[in-house]
Amino acid sequence: MLRLIIYSVAVLFFISSQLSGKTKPINGRVKSDSDIYLLNVRIESLPSKTTTKSDENGSFFFEIPIKDRILVISLDGFHPMKLNVIPYKNDTVVELVKIIEVNYLDSINTSIGFILSRDGDNIISYDMDDMLQRGLNRLESVIHWDNSVMVEKKMNGEKMFMINGLPSDEISVFFGGVKINNIEGPINTLVPISNRGFSEFIISTGGYSKFSASSGSIHYLPIMNYENKLSINGYRSTDDNSELDGFGAISLKKVMINGAIKDREHVVHYADSLNSIISRFESNYFSSFAITNRKNLEVSVSGFQSTSGQYNFSNQDSLENRRNSVLAKVDQWSSLTGRIRINGLYQDRLGFNNNQLDVLNIDDICRSLGFTAEKDFDNHVITFSTNSKIIESKWSKDSNSLQIDRQNSIVTWSLESFFSQHDTEVFFKNFKAVFSKERTTDVKDPNSEIDIISNYWDDNSFQLSTKLEAQKENKKNTVYFSFGKSNRTPYLQDVIKGSLYHSLFMDERKLLPEEKSSFELVYQTDVNFKRYRWKYKIRGKFFNDIYRNKIKQIPLIGNAMSIPQNVGKVNKSGLGIHIELQPYIERFRFSSTVSYFNSSNFTKLQLIPHKIIKNQIFIHNKYFDFNLSAISHGNRNFTYLDSSNMFIEEELQQNVNYCLQISKSIKYKMINIVVSLTGENLGNDIILMNNIITNEKKYSIDISTTVQ
Repeated sequence: MLRLIIYSVAVLFFISSQLSGKTKPINGRVKSDSDIYLLNVRIESLPSKTTTKSDENGSFFFEIPIKDRILVISLDGFHPMKLNVIPYKNDTVVELVKIIEVNYLDSINTSIGFILSRDGDNIISYDMDDMLQRGLNRLESVIHWDNSVMVEKKMNGEKMFMINGLPSDEISVFFGGVKINNIEGPINTLVPISNRGFSEFIISTGGYSKFSASSGSIHYLPIMNYENKLSINGYRSTDDNSELDGFGAISLKKVMINGAIKDREHVVHYADSLNSIISRFESNYFSSFAITNRKNLEVSVSGFQSTSGQYNFSNQDSLENRRNSVLAKVDQWSSLTGRIRINGLYQDRLGFNNNQLDVLNIDDICRSLGFTAEKDFDNHVITFSTNSKIIESKWSKDSNSLQIDRQNSIVTWSLESFFSQHDTEVFFKNFKAVFSKERTTDVKDPNSEIDIISNYWDDNSFQLSTKLEAQKENKKNTVYFSFGKSNRTPYLQDVIKGSLYHSLFMDERKLLPEEKSSFELVYQTDVNFKRYRWKYKIRGKFFNDIYRNKIKQIPLIGNAMSIPQNVGKVNKSGLGIHIELQPYIERFRFSSTVSYFNSSNFTKLQLIPHKIIKNQIFIHNKYFDFNLSAISHGNRNFTYLDSSNMFIEEELQQNVNYCLQISKSIKYKMINIVVSLTGENLGNDIILMNNIITNEKKYSIDISTTVQ
């Protein structure tokens, strides 16, 4: 008997080991009980926890371990469904039933979150778990491989976004629905916390954010799912750049505490000497605490600390900044009131900048209080948001002090309407409207040793957009249209720098708000041959932006500081064509994007290329993921202040960047390891900005480990 038991155990172990390495394909479509195919439906296979999400046609495909038995299909606002894998037949259409009276927390088993539209053509959403499975371990890598977004490297090594020619200093940054770039304009790093510390990253290219009708917005959605998690990511490249970040979360069902840390060091070289470099470092710390009743209430407190510095070994410039933030939020939901949020934010910044012009000491404090309410009525969502803040700035230039205070308030109303879908006729799918009113008052302190002009601005912004759709069998045509006007109040630091350095421009000391009128038209065709499991997409876009009192940031050579200047009126327009072919869905993808830009005066726009051509091939199999891209940038105009305090107008020539990435994902029980090997600028087509190399040829390794 004992021998029989031993033999049986051995046989079972052998069978289990054989099954554990085998997979089987699972595919299907998901629609609602109103016969609408659903996007971003989560499909999870148990017990392996292999996950995927449905596309815009409700289709999904993934390979699951052969030992899995259960499929869990879920989407916010719908009753989840569990299916037995064994009798499941591929190409099955699964129907989810909409929840009428929804207990929000219980329905999704996570924290209260405001509805962020992911359906608009001006919305780019990245699920970080999905990106990780593609070998994109860092946000910088995610954006690099996206055809919609361009990352530009400045002379000091900082990275900035560029979407439709929209620079990062025009973008509002939100963390968990609360604006966090109040003191200074563009964020100094792409990620304010760890790469592993947030679940989703959303870019609004047309300014629609519900919370402000700005030129554009970035939303970091932190991980607040009340689950235990540990994640570590390490990065190293041949050009002396390194990054290490980690995230950990502990949950006790109704209580969660998490923390994240990120350290980064990167170097920018001069072309004439390896000893002449710009060395930068960044250290970010983050922690949050949240408690919920898992019914309709959540209270959370988050803390940030960021320290960054730079030293230029060529001209001896140096700077350092330390930033602290504490964010407290109370979120509540009920069927009567909808979702309500009250938030308070404290921020301070302390630092210095020793540059070619002078020595600046910086001391800023910001306190803000916000309220947001969101209510859905059948197919309509109404959002009201208001935020007030007080900023106290105490700067010194050489030995002279400057003091100025700012009071700012903004009120925003938004409406989203969704319409019933029809299969054979053209219909209005949705309509969106946003209106913001912002009032700003700058009051100088009478004891200030440096004279500065007080300001009062009262501005309105709005945006209207709609989407038309026609769907028949395997083809869907979409037309998206939006227009609006936004006013961008200068950041208080820009007001200060504009007053301090106005003599360099020989114009008025007062920096004026930037006004922008925008128009965007998009046409897209999606064809999905479900029977043969391949599809293609053709997308055309035209946009036009008219600026008044355009604010142009002019950087100091080799320094992180820039000086703002109003350059008057300028027109910017663009035309883009995007083609995407997937002959085997989720396995192979080819895409090509061609964008042309035009302007009444390119010299008033920093680093806007005349054209961009980007071709990309993506291959996925059970062994590795393969990415290959070729990105061509046309001529770009760039203005900077050199070491002699002279303004230099430079035109960067066309360049081509060839990139190759190979990644592998390894799963074992609760552990997921993703390794990525990347080569950038393989053709070594470098770009020089006043003898500074901004795009060296480099190879890198990126390793991410997650336990959940």
